[in-house]
Amino acid sequence: MAALTPSPFSLILLDLGNVILPFDLRIAMRKFEKECGIPSEEIFHKLMGRELDRSFENGKITPQMFYENVKKELRMEISYDRFVTIWSDIFSENEKVSALVRILKRRFPLVIVSNTNPLHFEFVFRNFPIVREIGQFVLSYEVGCRKPDPKIYQAALDRFGAALHKTLYIDDLEKFVEAGRQLGFYGIHFTGSDQLERELTDLGLLMS
Repeated sequence: MAALTPSPFSLILLDLGNVILPFDLRIAMRKFEKECGIPSEEIFHKLMGRELDRSFENGKITPQMFYENVKKELRMEISYDRFVTIWSDIFSENEKVSALVRILKRRFPLVIVSNTNPLHFEFVFRNFPIVREIGQFVLSYEVGCRKPDPKIYQAALDRFGAALHKTLYIDDLEKFVEAGRQLGFYGIHFTGSDQLERELTDLGLLMS
């Protein structure tokens, strides 16, 4: 067997949501609609992209505080356990991306870098083995900042002692990829599993 060509990368940073695990927040919003009677689209705009959501992802409020605030905002009577189930059960798995990740993991340290909250992350860690297999995480609610803040990327680099120019960054949001490129990462804007496979192959990263 021919020797592998040395890789230009020493670290791969991966987004989680809508790369490895597709998700749909509107699944939760439709279930909340049945609990409170407010239309799901209105619920979405009340909750997402607002200060409450940002504070939760930045680790400034606890899950219990988030639950209490959502109940108040929606005037909704719901148990904490049911709220957590509805809020979290919105994910599926892109099996082809998981297969690519497993190939990459044979050669490279992988780190999930995600804007997320403790309820979502605890759910995916428990329910999707690929998350546990990757095993290294830099999470917005733990580090207190969200992408594209450079500090969240620096936390991953510091953990592994990696250089910016030796880091590959994969994300489904182009603005985050561009922020990574401006820092010095090699960025891949994820648009689908086939596209990701082609780009990784072109880089010589999928040789087993």
